[in-house]
Amino acid sequence: MLLFLSMKYIDAHCHLQFDAYDEDRDEIIEQMKREDIHGIVVGVDLESSKKAIELAKKHEHLYATVGMHPCYTDKGKFIDEYKALAEDTNVVAIGECGLDYFRSEKTPIQTEVFRQQVQIAVDLDKALMIHSRPSEDTVDAYKDVIEILSEYKEKYGDTLRGNIHFFVGGDEERNTFNKLGFTVSVTGVITFTDDYNNMVVGAKHDMLLGETDSPYVTPVPHRGERNSALNVVHVYKKIATLWGVTEEQARESLNTNTKRIFNL
Repeated sequence: MLLFLSMKYIDAHCHLQFDAYDEDRDEIIEQMKREDIHGIVVGVDLESSKKAIELAKKHEHLYATVGMHPCYTDKGKFIDEYKALAEDTNVVAIGECGLDYFRSEKTPIQTEVFRQQVQIAVDLDKALMIHSRPSEDTVDAYKDVIEILSEYKEKYGDTLRGNIHFFVGGDEERNTFNKLGFTVSVTGVITFTDDYNNMVVGAKHDMLLGETDSPYVTPVPHRGERNSALNVVHVYKKIATLWGVTEEQARESLNTNTKRIFNL
C-alpha cells in the first residue's frame, strides 16, 4: 500500500459519502490521493456514519467520524449504535454533533443527544467534531456548547478535546474554546467574505484548522460549482495570506494541528 507521510493538505471536515458525489466519488478520492490531500469524512446520522467508515476502510488517506447532527435528532436516539461504530479504528472523532439554533429550535432532546455524544467521545478517548450554529445575530449556541463542554472538561480534563467546525464566532468564543482544548476550523467562506478576517488573523497558529464542509460553501475561484475536498487548497492559501506567512508555513501549522486533535 502507498504510505502517505507528508499529508500535504488535510481537509478537516468533508462529506464525500453524500449523494452529491455518487457519479464521481472514486475519481475525486483518487485525485486527492495523487495530490496528497487527506480528508476527514464526517457522519451526520447513522447511515452516513457507516458510509464514512466504509470509505476510510478502503482509502488510507481518508478518516471517519460518526455522529448525529443536531438538526437530525428528530430521527430518534441510536446512541448505543453510534458508540459501537465509533470503536472502529478508522473513526477519529464523534460528530458532527452539537447545537443548532439557526435551523432548529432549542429543544431538550437536542441537548440530551449532544451530551450523550460528548460522553461517547470521552469514554472512547476520541475527539469531538462539533457543529454549533447560533440563531441570527447572536452567539447563543456557542454559549450553550461552551457551558456543556466546560462541565465535561472539569470532570475529564484533557481527554475532552475536539474541533468547532465551520466557526463563525468572534475572538471571545474562539479563545474560550481554545482554553477548553478545542480548535476552530474555517471553510471556503473566508475566500469570498472579509467578515472573519480579523478572527483568523488573531487565531493562535496552533489552534486553527482548514476545512471545506464540501459539498457546501465552495471557495473562490470555484464559486457556483459543487465543492469538494480538493478545494481545501484554497482555504489553506487564504489562511496563509491572512497570517502573513508562506503557504508552506501555513500547511505545516494547519496539518500539525489536525493531526494532534484527531490523532492521525
